[in-house]
Amino acid sequence: MAKIFIDPGHGAHDPGAVGKKSKEKDNVLKVGLRLKALLEAAGHTVKMSRSTDVFIPLSERARVANSWGADYFVSLHNNSAVSSASGFETFIHTHTQSKTAGFQAAIHKAIASKIGIHDRGRKRANYAVLRETRMPAVLIEYAFISNLEDEAILINKVEQLAQWTAEGITAYVGGTVKPAAKPTPPKKEAIPLAEQKNAAPSASLAPEVALAKEAGITDGTYLHRTATREEVAAMNYRVYKKLEAEINQLKK
Repeated sequence: MAKIFIDPGHGAHDPGAVGKKSKEKDNVLKVGLRLKALLEAAGHTVKMSRSTDVFIPLSERARVANSWGADYFVSLHNNSAVSSASGFETFIHTHTQSKTAGFQAAIHKAIASKIGIHDRGRKRANYAVLRETRMPAVLIEYAFISNLEDEAILINKVEQLAQWTAEGITAYVGGTVKPAAKPTPPKKEAIPLAEQKNAAPSASLAPEVALAKEAGITDGTYLHRTATREEVAAMNYRVYKKLEAEINQLKK
């Protein structure tokens, strides 16, 4: 399997692009960490330029990837421009080999087909991490953090972005990415019946419960259990009889 270097852009004092609700450095780190786990589960060896909120100079990112002997390099970013700008795009270096273009095409296709925003295309640029790395290198601009709808994708679809990116990478380098598991909601522990019966009322409602018990409307048991229609009807009837008695008393 391959040695894959993941490069979440920016970090620490360099937030990258800043949106209304998030920062690029945080968004891409979250995706990068999940991407690492998915690729490792698919059998690849993965190294990251950063796994915490630290700043790494651009040339150092490339140097570490070269020194490690990475087979592939993937840099993760968020775009930014005017608020109306939207879309997904990928970059490779201006002067590059066909192997790099094939790697880009596989990643681009996997993400563009599912992300649900405008496909701005596969592009080339003279970015430092693309220029200074010695292996096929792709820079991903997932979406525009300056656009509210795009930013919602960057914030809320971390798992999907990592999944689609991993699918694109493995489509080219090999391996199978397992579908992201849906989080299982925590199970509520059943409270023993005896404890339910004698549970104390909530502090904010204790005075009302005490008055209801005094008036004979409730016996004060099972306060935290959902009442049945029969029980609600019985309590309503007690309230009605209590009011009826008080009204008759006033008439005398």
